[in-house]
Amino acid sequence: MFRADGINLIYTNGATERIAQGTYERLDGHGRVIERRSATSADRSRLGGLRDGISSVARRSGVESVITISAARKSIKIVDSAGWTELLQNNRYVLTDPNGNVVTKRAATAKDIARISAELGLS
Repeated sequence: MFRADGINLIYTNGATERIAQGTYERLDGHGRVIERRSATSADRSRLGGLRDGISSVARRSGVESVITISAARKSIKIVDSAGWTELLQNNRYVLTDPNGNVVTKRAATAKDIARISAELGLS
């Protein structure tokens, strides 16, 4: 799950944009690859800008959630369009509400890992 750093944007129509290991991919709502190429600095800037907090611009673009993977930190952070954040790091799971309040903080379960893996298309 933590093989490389990456950014995944998941849109409300099921389409996905992602950058992983220097490759940009765009997938349709059925998971079919529409575009695959080397990621450009413009790709990194655009996806990274959306990643840094789902803004009203991202929501208007149809972004449903942003997933950031850090291989070095062994973490996955998911932020949905309502502002809820899920963080899976060092075998811990943290759920934070849109105001930054921690709702749940506990050891990560197999169900957490399975759900997040499925969301990333890894299962």
